[in-house]
Amino acid sequence: MGLIMELYMYKNIQIYKKYAKEFERTFGVRLMPDYWQNHLMGFDMVKFDKEVIKSPDNVSCDEQVRKVYGDKAAELIWKLLGNEDGKDPFKGKE
Repeated sequence: MGLIMELYMYKNIQIYKKYAKEFERTFGVRLMPDYWQNHLMGFDMVKFDKEVIKSPDNVSCDEQVRKVYGDKAAELIWKLLGNEDGKDPFKGKE
């Protein structure tokens, strides 16, 4: 395994350790094994949206999470995806 892949896995392990309990408290489901594929792939947002959030057509997962669970929960999702500040990196770029 290459160094870059090992560093990426290390980062994902740190993310998992830091946020797993908060995720479970917030959404009432386990992060691993249900929505954390592995330490290389990380958080499976598509599966999480499909099974837990169930965003309606034309509504983003981010919007639905904010509506149902609040801003802190949406920030948690962005952190699980590796965006440390918890902000949507695409907002305002349309």
